[in-house]
Order: sequence, then structure tokens, then C-alpha cells
Amino acid sequence: MDQLREESSQPGATPLTQEEITVQVLGKRLGYLRGFGVGPKPSSAFKSTTRSSQARDEEVKGLKEEVASLKGIIQSYEGRFEQFEHFMRQMQGNGSGYDSFDE
Repeated sequence: MDQLREESSQPGATPLTQEEITVQVLGKRLGYLRGFGVGPKPSSAFKSTTRSSQARDEEVKGLKEEVASLKGIIQSYEGRFEQFEHFMRQMQGNGSGYDSFDE
């Protein structure tokens, strides 16, 4: 690497960039990121991120559907509770409370 750097700096030689020197020494490799070395190819790393992102999106969608369903159940119970309260007020207003059975 140093030799190429020196040769490219000689008078009359075409100067090479650091990237060009790196490619000549190491060769052009897929999955090699200058400064990070050899590791997983970026495309495979992004695919796994995409897959996990899709799984997360599906889970979120399912949870939103479940929340909507539970909200419907809660509203149904709230309606029934209001009917029960109304019924109890009517019963108390008629004077026919349950405590009259104890007499």
C-alpha cells in the first residue's frame, strides 16, 4: 500500500486516491466497507432489518386490531352498566327496594 502511494506521488505518475490504492491492494470485494473491514454484506444486513421491520409492522397491526376489539367490548359493557343503573334507579324510585323483604 505504501509502495503504491509512493509510486503515485512520483513526478509524471498519475496520482491515486486512497480508495483506488485500497482497491488495488485488497481487490474490489462485495461486502467490504472501507474503514469497517470485511463483514456482512450491506444488502444482507438490510434484508434482515427489512424482515424484522415487516414482522414488527404485522405485530403492530394485530395489536391495533385487538385494541379496537377490546374497545368495542368495553363500550358494550358500559352500555349494559348504564342500563343496569337506570333499572336500579327505577326500582328505588318505586319504593320496592330489596330491603323491604326483610320485614
